Amino acid sequence: MEQMQAARALVLVAQTLSFTEAAAIMGTSVAVVSRSIAALERKLGVRLLQRSTRQVTVTAAGLELVPRLQAWLSEADSLFAPSGTLQGTLRVAASMPFLDLYIVTLLAKFQNEHPNLTLNFTLTSTPLDLVRDSVDVGFQEGAAVAPGYIARKLRPVRSATIARPKP
Repeated sequence: MEQMQAARALVLVAQTLSFTEAAAIMGTSVAVVSRSIAALERKLGVRLLQRSTRQVTVTAAGLELVPRLQAWLSEADSLFAPSGTLQGTLRVAASMPFLDLYIVTLLAKFQNEHPNLTLNFTLTSTPLDLVRDSVDVGFQEGAAVAPGYIARKLRPVRSATIARPKP
């Protein structure tokens, strides 16, 4: 978070050429903005701003870094912005014994509730490995859960042994 604050401070100072304006935009003090940028300069080992008592200018290194930081901050802001809709692709896999009308109905309802979300569905006869197979959500039978996975019981699965009498 400190690096993000320093990046935001540098971008704002570079845009406004003023520590005071940058601090006002960030809702913090000039001292915090100044310390954040100084810490960033120490970490990178390069001067990003040239300061005098009357003026602030952006150095060549600062001019090179600021657009990259703007892109990074923009991406971070969009990732953490609250969004009422899910979008993108959700990779879903199910093992064949577990796939049934219940799961299909559940996924169809989920798709209808989130029209901006694409479901990429895979049906497999092998045990699921969510990490290896790049799967976001997996459905399978059984109580065994691999370490690091989070499992939720959806419903009990009934099974029966059925045979016909010998003629």
